[in-house]
Amino acid sequence: MGHNLKALLDFIKSIGATVLAVAGFLATTISLVQLSRLENSIFWLVLLVFGVGVLWLTCFYVVFKKKPAEKSVGFNTQSPEAVRYVFGKKTRSIGLIGILTVPVLCGTGYFAIRYIRNLPSHKTIIMVANFESLDGQNYGVAEKIIEDLRRETMQYGDVEIRGLNMSITARDGAERARLIGAEHQVTILLWGWYRKTNENVLVSTHVEILKKPAALILRSDSHELIRPAREIDSFEVHTRLSHDLTYLTLLTVGLARMESKKYQDAISLFTRAIQLSTAPESLIDPGNVYLFRGIAYSSIRSYRDAIDDFTKSLSLTSSPCGACALNNRAIAYAHLGNLDSALSDFLQSRERDSKSTFIHFNLGVVYRQRGESDKAIQSFTEAVNRSNEVLKLEPDNWGVLKNRGLAFVQLGNFDQGIDDLNRSILLKQQAGQATEADGRSFINKKVFIRDMAKYSQLLDSQPDSEGAYVGRAMLYISVRDYVKAIDDLDKAIGYNPEYAEAFHQRGKAKEALGHGDEAKSDFQKFLDLSRDANSRNHAKEHLERLGVSQ
Repeated sequence: MGHNLKALLDFIKSIGATVLAVAGFLATTISLVQLSRLENSIFWLVLLVFGVGVLWLTCFYVVFKKKPAEKSVGFNTQSPEAVRYVFGKKTRSIGLIGILTVPVLCGTGYFAIRYIRNLPSHKTIIMVANFESLDGQNYGVAEKIIEDLRRETMQYGDVEIRGLNMSITARDGAERARLIGAEHQVTILLWGWYRKTNENVLVSTHVEILKKPAALILRSDSHELIRPAREIDSFEVHTRLSHDLTYLTLLTVGLARMESKKYQDAISLFTRAIQLSTAPESLIDPGNVYLFRGIAYSSIRSYRDAIDDFTKSLSLTSSPCGACALNNRAIAYAHLGNLDSALSDFLQSRERDSKSTFIHFNLGVVYRQRGESDKAIQSFTEAVNRSNEVLKLEPDNWGVLKNRGLAFVQLGNFDQGIDDLNRSILLKQQAGQATEADGRSFINKKVFIRDMAKYSQLLDSQPDSEGAYVGRAMLYISVRDYVKAIDDLDKAIGYNPEYAEAFHQRGKAKEALGHGDEAKSDFQKFLDLSRDANSRNHAKEHLERLGVSQ
């Protein structure tokens, strides 16, 4: 051991301490940078150990290397220290600092990198492992997938496509694949293997989605492709497999965009998936992409496009989520004022999924808008009952709790409604899913419930208060409950036939329900009664939309 150390120190002396120190510093720096980029190759770990070791030994050499004893004649006037050490005092002091700080700094840097790497990534990372060839030939399957994925996602700066310079075999399995994916903080890891015979080629692909959007439901996490052997030589297999996996990747990234409320990006990704390929039906329901794009269109109030997508989804899917498409199409119809189509879809949706609290609630809203109060009350009551059943099993289900709160409000139980909404937003915050927009929406709902209760209590004590009727009607209009708004406005006008604002608000409610002639009459009556310039301009805009020039 002593001989080996002496040989190493002699080597350091022969090439120069400065050169070796620079080499050690560069090796350490480069390896730390590569490790910080999530490169886990054993090469970089070995290079890090080598760099730190060389740097540290160089410091020892500088501090402790002595000159050979020299024979002298006569008196020696130099200090003993100057005679014994190769390097001067200042250089040796720097070396001593290096002995103390190099391991500390390198160790701190390494653990800091590990900490940073464990922080949640803000990027969507898609990683493709090398596809193992069981016949020993590399046909470039992984390379084709990586190339296509990069081309299709290049416009999205927060999507990164990486190659994993290793294979994950069937023997390793999904558990090993997910461990590797978690280590690299990936969203999706694609891996697999293939084998070619004289007649056929079999490609087995596995999809590990480590950061799965809540709405994504896979039929399977594996995909097998058996094609004639000639197709792998002509790259037809590569293209087909790449399209299938790119489709699934675009769908997954699009759903992540929807969860972040980036609806235009989501629509773009879903559209490209549809253009690129038919859905790989072994992996995903082909109707889902249209369902998701329809929801994105609805979120930006493009309801006609949404209805087209929901209709397309229903024509392709046989899954229980047909109820989802019907429910969402019904909501889009309701926003467009087509209450008959909305009611038809909600009733079909209820037949497919009678336990959904949301479908019962939405059905109640449409019944109320159509003026069918008894059926509305029955639906809201059923929504509460269904919610109670779910909450017995899932007391922290904030979505169902919120829905029950809104149903209580529709039934006039404002205190219970506010209590459920309070608990709902608290549970959502505890789950780390609440956003600033949720907070604003919650405040708006509380204000609505408070004001609704105020007007209702006032009308209980003063049933002839036309101002309270108009105030409550405006609240109903804000939640698109136009039938109840018109009912209140009729009462206000009955008590005060010269109440200008009542005609203004009733005109808006009737216009929303498609009763154009009656809306025109109300707006004209408002112009006869009102002298408020801003409100008159607003009424004139409505009349112009209804085809009446002013």
